[in-house]
Amino acid sequence: MSVFFLANDLIVQPVLGRATGLPPARLIVPAFVVTGLIVLVVKWAWRRTRPEEIGSDVASLDRYSLPSGHAARAGVLVSMMPDPIVWLFAAAVAIARVVAKRHYLSDVLAGFAIGIVCGLVMSSALNGSQVL
Repeated sequence: MSVFFLANDLIVQPVLGRATGLPPARLIVPAFVVTGLIVLVVKWAWRRTRPEEIGSDVASLDRYSLPSGHAARAGVLVSMMPDPIVWLFAAAVAIARVVAKRHYLSDVLAGFAIGIVCGLVMSSALNGSQVL
């Protein structure tokens, strides 16, 4: 997903000659990196197994469930792009992770909250403004 925002900054906007309305990669990429690190630390500290851990045919390098990294990244996008379409995307990601039995509802809610906070903090830090 970070590649998408880099391509927007380096290719799409220069070709169009105007901003596309997407946040710049200098905001999104660091927010994704920090969010990913926090998610990783929490997963390894908490070590909650996934809903379908036993007998699962899905191989996973990431065997812990709490928090959801997908939902965390969706939360970053929601905090930096407050648009109804982005909210629908985030909701679809959360629902899909629960329906696919990769996460519990609490996992996606925790991931979403981490993403929102990281997105707001990183955005304000990189823009030089206060969060609250």
